[in-house]
Amino acid sequence: MLPRFFRDIPTETFASAEEVLDHLETTQIPPDLLVTDINMPDMDGDALAEKIAQHPSIKHPPAILAMSGRPLEEEAEKTFKKSSTGFEFVKKPPDFGSFYDTCADLLKKRNEKISQLD
Repeated sequence: MLPRFFRDIPTETFASAEEVLDHLETTQIPPDLLVTDINMPDMDGDALAEKIAQHPSIKHPPAILAMSGRPLEEEAEKTFKKSSTGFEFVKKPPDFGSFYDTCADLLKKRNEKISQLD
């Protein structure tokens, strides 16, 4: 679904959080934005965000857009905001107009933070 939504933007899809972490170990160019589910079988989104934030080879972690089918208030109580370059929640199923705007806003904020750090 998301690759079609981002048809003009290069995307990669992964079947699990472990695959994301494996990719980050080998890629030369880390992603700018990570869209993830909060509830995954092998590792929840909170643990994934924390591992990415602590990853030694990523100078600027991706902004994270976390999706959940549960009410966002439940998820917001968790200490999920691990990405130093931006984070946002979206309830599933997303309204694609606001989803696109949220992605664009996250990427803009990430770029602003990175330019301040460099």
